[in-house]
Amino acid sequence: MLGIYKILTKANDFKDNEDITKIKIISELAEKLELPLTRAEKDISIYKTSIKRLSQARELLKETVLADRKKREDKNKKN
Repeated sequence: MLGIYKILTKANDFKDNEDITKIKIISELAEKLELPLTRAEKDISIYKTSIKRLSQARELLKETVLADRKKREDKNKKN
């Protein structure tokens, strides 16, 4: 179900839709395929949390690199 969620997220027809609409589509598919909806919801939740954490980690890494560059520039100016 996570793959279907990712496809819906990337598809042009669904880009502007809210996440609730995508989850509704996933739940309909899960019901028709006789798959446990709770598992699909849990997988999507974990995926979204992981994406958010990766984004935060990237931002922190950027800030760290910029701070390190500034520190080196300041050190070079003193020498």
